[in-house]
Amino acid sequence: MRCSYSLLKKRTVVVTCDFKVTSGFKGRSGTPGFVGRGFSRAEPSPPIQGLQPLKSGANFALQSILWLSVAGMLLLSSAPAWAQAPNYKGVGRAPTPDEIRAWDDAIGTAGKELPPGSGNAKDGAEIFTTKCALCHGPGGEGSLLAPRLVGGKGTLKSAQPVLTIGSYWPFATTIYDYIRKAMPRGQEGSLQSDELYSLTAFLLFKNDIIKETDDIDAQTLPKVQMPNRNGVIPQQLEEIHDIKKRGCRRGHCP
Repeated sequence: MRCSYSLLKKRTVVVTCDFKVTSGFKGRSGTPGFVGRGFSRAEPSPPIQGLQPLKSGANFALQSILWLSVAGMLLLSSAPAWAQAPNYKGVGRAPTPDEIRAWDDAIGTAGKELPPGSGNAKDGAEIFTTKCALCHGPGGEGSLLAPRLVGGKGTLKSAQPVLTIGSYWPFATTIYDYIRKAMPRGQEGSLQSDELYSLTAFLLFKNDIIKETDDIDAQTLPKVQMPNRNGVIPQQLEEIHDIKKRGCRRGHCP
């Protein structure tokens, strides 16, 4: 601690300190002490160069000033936290029923929410080339801009599993729903139903899950059996708490 002292009047001392307090450090009397050269409340005040030793009353006043300075510094240090407390009064508005319906449109695993339309892998290949290959690579092998989409089958139990649509995703309907909401980057929600079905079919075909000529629509997509279908959760989501239906064996549950 470094302090400078100024004597204004008899028994009136102005103290300016540059100090650091360490939590848990105690003075000789058990009271919190200062770190570095100086003194604590439990120690006698050092003499001030160029001034006569202070009487007991001035000594007490000096120590009181120091402790008040410490308290003030601690309060000031916590002020930014108070100033940053969130205040959302008057910000935003309640969503309209139409906006809620527009957001609440997730497609479930059974595919009941899938819209009309259809597509196949041949049509999907053209769409993928123009809208997806720049980031995901010409064949879905991935790049620095986007993850790999194909391959990795049979690697989940290896030391270096490759997580792709074909190796990891348990439901084919999720492919359609994810592309619909999140792709292409910067143009989310711009693809039509037929384009979405075609892209989904293309990715399924590239992962050797369906044939190139298979048509994918609201009826056929939920029936596609993904390679990792039984590695995540049971057929019915409400059965997730049933360890037998989840396929748990000897304490291990998928």
